[in-house]
This record gives sequence, structure tokens and C-alpha cells, in this order.
Amino acid sequence: MKFFRHALPAFTVALGQVSAFVTLPASHQVAGVSRRQAAKAWTSAAGAGCRRAASSTRLSMGIFDDVTAEMKASMKSGDKPKLEGLRMVRAAFLTETKAAGSGDKLPDEKCIAILRKMSKQQQESIDMYRKGKRDDLVEKETKTKQLIDAMLPQLADEAMTQKWVDEAIASAGAKGPSDMGKVMGLLMKAHKTEMDGGLAQRLVSAQLKGE
Repeated sequence: MKFFRHALPAFTVALGQVSAFVTLPASHQVAGVSRRQAAKAWTSAAGAGCRRAASSTRLSMGIFDDVTAEMKASMKSGDKPKLEGLRMVRAAFLTETKAAGSGDKLPDEKCIAILRKMSKQQQESIDMYRKGKRDDLVEKETKTKQLIDAMLPQLADEAMTQKWVDEAIASAGAKGPSDMGKVMGLLMKAHKTEMDGGLAQRLVSAQLKGE
């Protein structure tokens, strides 16, 4: 789509010039532009559009590699606060790779779980510093939390979570509060990185209690 957005204006001009030739003798020109010039303009526009589209396309590398790439970019740009936050995230990833013996990378699912935990910890720090009236640290921790949250996929809303809860309850054959663990187990297995666990637990509890 970027190709068409960039190239379309030039295409329109060139095509307009070319179409005008169709009804005129070959020896004529339109607005001082020959067939060859119009064709050249069309080709130039196409080439420019393709080059811009290619240069703006970046393959998704996964969260682990994205963090590494963003660190390098922050080093080059001199964005120290962002670099500090990214280093903290990468350190957490590397700690997990060593603990799990999973080599030098982590799948997105594990990265997301780590990021959610870090986001929660950042919020706890923000609340603590706010109570202590440390506005400077509140601002610092808030920026770090925003950086972490930006890497996370958006969680399902209440309507979608309720749909998953209904499916899990039906699948588990749950009849009452004693089946809470079974239902939550199914939900976490299927949608751990996609939902707010607290919200899911509240919805399951309410439904199993008949509230």
C-alpha cells in the first residue's frame, strides 16, 4: 500500500500524458511531453515507489530481537532513559534464558510473561514513590513502565474475556465454585498472554457462584 501512496500521484500525471497520445498522431506531443518522456516519467515513478516501499519494510523479528535492535538504535541516538529501560528488559530476558537453559533467545510467549510481570512491578514502585512524594522517581518509573507496556500486546476486553470464560466453563463441565481451579487452568493454558488474569478470575467466580 505504501508503494501506491507514494507512486500514485506521479503515475496519474504520467498516465494522463500517455492516454492523451492515444487519440493523437505519433508525431504530436501533449503539453510538450513526448511518448518517450511520458513513459520515462511512469517508469521513474514506479521505481521510486518500489524503492521507498522496500526501504520502509522491516520484517518482524520477535520481541527478544526487537529489544536488542531498539537498544542499538537508542545507543546511536543517545536516548539514555530509553536505553536504560531496554537494558533492564534485556537483562530480565537473559536471566530467564539462563534459568530455563533455552539458549540465547526466548519465544514471544515467555517474553510477554516477563514483560507483564515487570509492568506490574513498575506500577508497585510508582505507587510506593507516589506515597513517599518522590515525584522525580514517579516520573522515572512511569516512563519505564510506558516503555514496557508498549512492547505488550493489548489485552482482551471484558466482552471477549467473558466469551472465553463461557467456553472454559462449558469445556470443564464446571458446576460451582469448587471447579474454579479447573476453569482457570483451561483459561490460562489457552489465553495466558491475551487476557487480564484478575478480570478472568472475577468473571469465573461470579458465574460459578451464579451472581
